[in-house]
Amino acid sequence: MPPPSAPGPTSKLLHVWSLAREILSHKLDLLEVPALAAEAGFKGVEWLDRLMPSYEPGFWDELAGAQKQAGLTTSAFSLSLDLAADPQIVAAQKDRAQAIIGLGPKLGVQALRVGVGGGGRLSMARLLSLSQPGANRAGEPRPLNSLGRGMYKLMLGLPRPEKRAGAQADPMALQSAAWSLQPLARQTANLGMRLGVENHYGLTSHPQDLLSLIDLTMGDAGGQGLHENQDTGWAARSPLAKGGLGVCLDTGNHPVNLDPAEAASLLAPRAVHVHWKLKRNPPSDEERRNLALHAEHLRASGYDGAVSVEYDGKGGGLAGAKAALALLGELY
Repeated sequence: MPPPSAPGPTSKLLHVWSLAREILSHKLDLLEVPALAAEAGFKGVEWLDRLMPSYEPGFWDELAGAQKQAGLTTSAFSLSLDLAADPQIVAAQKDRAQAIIGLGPKLGVQALRVGVGGGGRLSMARLLSLSQPGANRAGEPRPLNSLGRGMYKLMLGLPRPEKRAGAQADPMALQSAAWSLQPLARQTANLGMRLGVENHYGLTSHPQDLLSLIDLTMGDAGGQGLHENQDTGWAARSPLAKGGLGVCLDTGNHPVNLDPAEAASLLAPRAVHVHWKLKRNPPSDEERRNLALHAEHLRASGYDGAVSVEYDGKGGGLAGAKAALALLGELY
């Protein structure tokens, strides 16, 4: 018997990625975002490591004060890794990630999204290594410096090729990434957060690889095809799962050569966080259909957690995010 339909997302968050161009151009200060989010009807903000100007605890306290003043009730955080990089770089990224996760309670972070990389030009590890010599060594997390922010802004303005999924990930690469994720998953669970691994380029292009990575991270390396059972009993298989380890389902990240309906059917039952992505304002008919089918699969799986609205198109970021929020209300 299928699970009951969910009533809808409990919290709708503004993903700060929607405003990346304005922030990188200094047209908008990060401390202004909570008030803008509240005025637009959002209940919280999802913050992004690449856009944080400081990892000093005092700044995070100031940002938390801005959230409270705006009346926001929750937040999420996006963390970017490249777990297919050289071992020394991966080790430094884990140190950096754990320091950032430790700051999460200051902002009331409930869901932590992580991208594990393995391809693409916008990995945080690549930006840091190109713009800040020594940034990939272990130590305190650093924000992007002015060169890194400039490079990031330039990259955002370049045409983006369509994402295509190649061959499925090497099993040893997935196992190595799982070992790197395990301490992060334990830390987030101990802090009462949900950890969602996003369907993205590289190691998680294929839904089957993403689900295998989650099973491996939870300690199910000996199991084969566990994700084929979808959500049947999966939450009881590991202490990590009880902390909310699963998928951050991004509705707009499926490669063009994969069936989005099949991907959504596989990933929705394991979702602990959702990125509701709009790429055009107004959306095309195809994009509306894609979002509608994701809403259908999320409802069927009983998902009622937080949804972060993300606008990834041309024009004003806030206007695009508002359009995405309206579509979320219409379709979900």
